[in-house]
Amino acid sequence: MTFVGCDLHTRMQQVAVLDTGTGEVSERQLTHDGSAIEEFYAALPRPVTVGIESTGYATWFHTLMQRLGHTVLVGDAAKIRAMVVRKTKTDRRDALHLLDLLRHDRFPTIWVPDTQEAAKPHKSLVGVRGFVPQDAEAVHLHRRLRACGERHREHQEDDHAELSHR
Repeated sequence: MTFVGCDLHTRMQQVAVLDTGTGEVSERQLTHDGSAIEEFYAALPRPVTVGIESTGYATWFHTLMQRLGHTVLVGDAAKIRAMVVRKTKTDRRDALHLLDLLRHDRFPTIWVPDTQEAAKPHKSLVGVRGFVPQDAEAVHLHRRLRACGERHREHQEDDHAELSHR
């Protein structure tokens, strides 16, 4: 089994890799150029578990790991930071810390939808967007008619009361 602690950034990532068969730990900085990332992760001995902190721009990374058959665990950034003993923050230390949490089964995971699940709400909302203005208009019209009807009824009651007093 292989564990990878990955400090992911927009243009690069710092990784710390543990091969549990040999106990060997290696570190590397990878730039997001060409196919270097895919080649690196494809060459790792399987099964592979990659731990990253939660971030908003990692969809491409999730897709790549899913295609390679690797498991990606996304960690709660605040909890991961709170578990750090040393307060000086560097990419290298962050990657090693993520690896250590994975190795000792203390990685604070959060739920993240897979890329197909994440697209489902968007697709359903796109189909509904035409109905929303129509529904809103219908509700508005119904309320206006009901209000007019109530005012009309009040006037009828006032007229009726006035006629009965005559």
